[in-house]
Amino acid sequence: MPQRLLLIVGLFWLGVLPAGCRLPGRGGPISPALAKCREYSQEGIIALEQRRWATAEKLLAKAVQSCPDDPEARRHYAEALWNRGRRDEAIDQLHKAVTLLPQDTALRVRMSQMRLDLGQIPQAQANVEAALDMEPTRGSAWAMRARVRHAAGDAAGALADYHRALGFAPDDRDLLLDTAELYRELNEPEKALPLLHRLADTYAPGEEPQKVIYLEGLAYAALGRCDEAAESYAAALARGPSTSELLYQLALVRSRAGHPCDALAAAEAAIRLQPDHHPARRLVEQLSARPPHNGPIRQ
Repeated sequence: MPQRLLLIVGLFWLGVLPAGCRLPGRGGPISPALAKCREYSQEGIIALEQRRWATAEKLLAKAVQSCPDDPEARRHYAEALWNRGRRDEAIDQLHKAVTLLPQDTALRVRMSQMRLDLGQIPQAQANVEAALDMEPTRGSAWAMRARVRHAAGDAAGALADYHRALGFAPDDRDLLLDTAELYRELNEPEKALPLLHRLADTYAPGEEPQKVIYLEGLAYAALGRCDEAAESYAAALARGPSTSELLYQLALVRSRAGHPCDALAAAEAAIRLQPDHHPARRLVEQLSARPPHNGPIRQ
């Protein structure tokens, strides 16, 4: 679950707890155990929001101890454990939460993500399939299945699921980026580029992340649009810290566009940042060995 949603979800569940931790009667008095669980959980969720993982773990452990049959306390406790590096314990807590709330598809999607992060692809697949069986209109489940399929080597299935997910969330930045990256892996830059443009449009002008601009440059370069690629790389360099790979890619497209002096300057800058960047060194050698007007170097 994204961290920014933790507080919202936590506040929601406080009025929707199972009967084992509250007294009968709608709106009636609550048990001391439930009162303690709420207190610890609220404080624990705030600690999660603030990325104070150790504090969150302690508080949410107390919440679970106060009310063991509360699935939401276990859900958040799992997140604290996960961020503390206690992965097996986190999955155990999430499994118990799923047992308490078997129809909660968000829990199953999160379980799938945890399993995938641990390389447990069959288990990740089973959890996300169960979520989709229960709620086929949950976009996050389609996105999760796309990532599972991608990890399993099923690129075609992953693309289909990514596009299904984008139908529910057309401006989701993670989805747009993941789909564009997959098209790039499949050497289909003509399909990646429109998605990257859509992704850039979700930011205010001048606030596009360096990575997005860089990926646009890679797509332009793959399409042979070297001048546009060079513009994107230059914009990426202006947007964030210089990297040897970014400078090297700029050098490549400047060479291919017939600008060897500019290419040489960019390649040498890449080497200054990373002396062992062998592709940049080879490019410098090639550029230095050729007369300045012999045309572009093909890599």
